[in-house]
Amino acid sequence: MEAQELKRFRVPSGLGATSSKLIELLAAGKVGDVLTDEALTQACGADTRPGGKGYGALGTAIRYVVRNNQLVWRRVKGADALKCYNANEILTIGESNRQHIAKTARRTVHVMSCAKLEELENGDRTRAAAMLAQHGALVAMAGGDVTKKLIARKVDGEIDMKKLLTAMVG
Repeated sequence: MEAQELKRFRVPSGLGATSSKLIELLAAGKVGDVLTDEALTQACGADTRPGGKGYGALGTAIRYVVRNNQLVWRRVKGADALKCYNANEILTIGESNRQHIAKTARRTVHVMSCAKLEELENGDRTRAAAMLAQHGALVAMAGGDVTKKLIARKVDGEIDMKKLLTAMVG
């Protein structure tokens, strides 16, 4: 990419020119759009495929666009391309992440329960108990049964945290 071409677009603070060019391209997308790695590479001048020199810049651009433009781009399995996800596809990401969080928290509780608290000093014992409580809460709140309870209570619209916590626990 030539220096004059790089000067014509705005670089968000702290980001490189490659990431900025990818942000510009992804932010202009619409739900359902598909961008090939070839098009992405041509736009920024670096290989955006996994392992390529521009792959990290692409990850930065994807995260930036989620935060600032509310567009979710993900890789299309089996193709060298990205797709801008619709609401239903975003919902599957949320469900997958919920399952991952629940599984990881459950494993962490099992591992941390192996620690012999009497062998720890007071400060470390308190820290271990606090972390175990946090992970236990994650296990309790991230389970699929909680999702089913919330669906049964028709929790939607504006979220009232007191009602939400009552629905999760009750």
